[in-house]
Amino acid sequence: MKERNEISLDIDLFFEDSVAGVIIPPVALPIQCQTSIPVILFGLTDYYGAYVKSALLNPPVPPWVAKIFMFSADPPKGIWGYNSGATGLPPLTALCQNGDMILIYNFPVPPTMFTALVRIRCQAINYGTLLNSFVSDLITINSLKYVVPLANINQFNNPIIISKQSLFGRTKSDNIDPRMFLTNKAFQPQIAEIPLRMELDKENMINFQMDVFCPNICMTFFVEKIDSLIHNN
Repeated sequence: MKERNEISLDIDLFFEDSVAGVIIPPVALPIQCQTSIPVILFGLTDYYGAYVKSALLNPPVPPWVAKIFMFSADPPKGIWGYNSGATGLPPLTALCQNGDMILIYNFPVPPTMFTALVRIRCQAINYGTLLNSFVSDLITINSLKYVVPLANINQFNNPIIISKQSLFGRTKSDNIDPRMFLTNKAFQPQIAEIPLRMELDKENMINFQMDVFCPNICMTFFVEKIDSLIHNN
């Protein structure tokens, strides 16, 4: 039987009261902050410049502003796109392990300042290792299993933005509505089985908004084949 390879990503959303330095539930946020938070997957073009492009294609909803996109490490590595500024990294980063991707957004209105942190973790290998593999490997996927908590199926109202950016910055995008692929017949309204055939390489980006009340998402990309981009003599 042919082996079925897959890439599973766990995407978690946390909030912090930046003044008190404690994690809070989304219901404790000011009403104007109870919106959605951008999630950016993949993209390595132009030394991580794809994250800057993604922030334009999929911007945070005001009053949230993008702050830091980086890999988690000890010490932290790979800050790009946005500066950490004088305040440095929030205590929320203690929730991350080496290789996680961290997307940090701020509500910078004193005296009630808040931080939103998106943590992207790959189940099989470090997420940072996966992204760096796009330099040497071309991964072709043929479907996406998109799972949210049963209590948060409104997350599927947010489209998935598939984008491709060339080395010279030219970008093409298309949207997918997850609601078109819900598995209601199997009595699993929290699962969308999307027949998504695409190549995962350093030019591709996947963006979507994560509902402020949706604490976690699991995305499993089923791999059709992996081709080496390195010529071996």
